[in-house]
Amino acid sequence: MKISMYHGTSKKRGDQILNDGMLKATSIKRVYDDDHPLPSTDGYIYLTNDIALAVYYANKTSYFSDEDEQLMIFKIEMEKESLKADIDEINMTHLSFWKDKSPIIDKEKPTLDESLAIVSAARFPNDIILKEFDVQHMIETSTFSRNSSASERVFDILTARNSKDEYSMKEKEAFLMGCKWENYIDVL
Repeated sequence: MKISMYHGTSKKRGDQILNDGMLKATSIKRVYDDDHPLPSTDGYIYLTNDIALAVYYANKTSYFSDEDEQLMIFKIEMEKESLKADIDEINMTHLSFWKDKSPIIDKEKPTLDESLAIVSAARFPNDIILKEFDVQHMIETSTFSRNSSASERVFDILTARNSKDEYSMKEKEAFLMGCKWENYIDVL
């Protein structure tokens, strides 16, 4: 079964992804590297099924890591079965707060469905070669920009992050409708 997943980053890093023709799982400078209190595991591409969460991570990378006035979101159509539960995101944002009240059945081995439903995240255990997938990307103005009217869409969608209430779902839908996606194949 195909599923739409998103990967958010700064435009600077996104341009490098486009130039390389791939999202790399290893040998990259990670935002959440070993110096970070909550490092991500090398060897994976981190993805989300929530556009607001992708924008959050893209904006965070643009603002804090790269001082980039723009961010880039990749939308990747992929087989759901190729994804793994995002153990890092579950530990960082869910289990650290919910511990015993977590709906995750086996906290040592959460399922992909639990990962997608609870933290809206998954990881892919290989490089993603862009031409082998249906990939689109788009650019938005990050909150690092001094032009507040240009970054207003990003501010608005950030409030819907990790929310599934009716208002947030409408915000996400409206954001997606306003995206100007470009097919990767058209970039070649």
